[in-house]
Amino acid sequence: MSQENLLIGVSIIQVLLIPIILFFSKQLISYFFNKTIDLKKAELAQNLENYKKEIEQENKNFQHQLDAKLQEFNIKFSTLHQERAIIIKDLYIKIIELQSSLLKITQDEQSNNQNVKNNDKEKIDRFNNAFIEFNNSYYTNKIYFSETTAEKINLLLNDFKNVSTELISAIIVKRYPHIDKLISDSKNIEEISNKVETKFPIIIKELENDFREILGVKN
Repeated sequence: MSQENLLIGVSIIQVLLIPIILFFSKQLISYFFNKTIDLKKAELAQNLENYKKEIEQENKNFQHQLDAKLQEFNIKFSTLHQERAIIIKDLYIKIIELQSSLLKITQDEQSNNQNVKNNDKEKIDRFNNAFIEFNNSYYTNKIYFSETTAEKINLLLNDFKNVSTELISAIIVKRYPHIDKLISDSKNIEEISNKVETKFPIIIKELENDFREILGVKN
């Protein structure tokens, strides 16, 4: 075989091999490319699964912490609510005693029975003691009440104080008429009694509603 024919044969073989090489190269590249994609997909899927597990664990931990905080809050709130309930009960009893002691004085002063008009000091002492106890109890526990409720209690205390002063002046004038000129602004017993029997119950009723709302008592 001549050298020329040999070269031609080699060229033909090369021409025939090129498509084959290209084909297998393409297949090989495609195989490794797909394999790489599959590996990346598997890696991403695993990472995603791990991330989901981490999120689930974090959610469980957060829920656990939240439940613990909620339980702690419920315990504190329950304790606070019980404390407020005791304070409100005590304060309400003192309000009623204060109102009752003042009514006792005004009613006795308007009575036709002379005997009930005695023991002025005892009745006034009862009122004074009730006022002091209510005043001390309220200001010690004022923080437990809203500003609106606190303002109502402040007004009630102020009214009780003013009315008691007017009442004592009226009793003195009634007992000793000759000093009436010395207490020119004194009011009569009937006028004071009307205030005690009509004005105070309205304020007390409003406080009762406030106390019920605080305690969660439905009307």
